[in-house]
Formats: sequence, C-alpha cells, structure tokens
Amino acid sequence: MFRATAETLSTIAADPEHLGAEIGFFAVLHTWGQNLLFHPHLHCVVPGGGVSPDGSRWIPCRPRFFLPVRVLSCLFRRLFLTIAWRKHLEARALAPASIRRKLSALSSLFDYLCERNAVVGNPVDGVKRPIANNQ
Repeated sequence: MFRATAETLSTIAADPEHLGAEIGFFAVLHTWGQNLLFHPHLHCVVPGGGVSPDGSRWIPCRPRFFLPVRVLSCLFRRLFLTIAWRKHLEARALAPASIRRKLSALSSLFDYLCERNAVVGNPVDGVKRPIANNQ
C-alpha cells in the first residue's frame, strides 16, 4: 500500500499538467476505522506544492486544491492491484512463464471489462512481465 501510494503521489505531482514538481510526503498506516472495524488505510501529510524539476524554485499548488482525486485514485488502483497480484503470484513460487501467462490473462480480462465500461482503465496494462528463462 505504501509503495503504490508513494508512486501515485510522486507520478501525478511530477506531471506538468497537474503540478510539475517533486514533492515530499509521509504516510501513516491506520488499520481501524472509526467504528473499530478492520479498515486498513493511509493518512498522508503532503506540503502544498513542491520543488521545480531543476530544483531552483518552489511551485505552489492551486488554492484549496492539491491534485485531482480521480486521477490519483485511478493510478493508485492500477498500481495497488498490479503490486498485490504480482506479490501473490510470486509467493506461490510459480515459474516466470506461469506468472506471465496469469498477468496476460488478467490484462485480457480488464481489457474486456474496459470495452464494456464495467471498469475504468486496465490496472495491468503495460505491466512489466518477468523475463522468460527456459524453465
């Protein structure tokens, strides 16, 4: 969860269309919600801007607006699912060829769902698949 969050915030903030800056932040893991039910989530503390790519100036975010929630949530969902699915497959000690086939099948499923507007974006599209070795 931390890796997907860090990659999401850094990627979207660095995009000149959104902020165009390198940001810093920290996140705290909470495992329970207000109703004391298991609900793992992160709280992130992020400054209201970031350092320009050349490091010469501070770029503030727009007033009362940091980064677009829809863009953040779409990228986070893709990264989180990709990381979690890959970890699951690797934990099963599958051969790299099996992992590639399963990631390919998952990608095909999401392509199908995207075509039918059942989901927005394929979370495994463009995922780097393990290099094949003769196993």
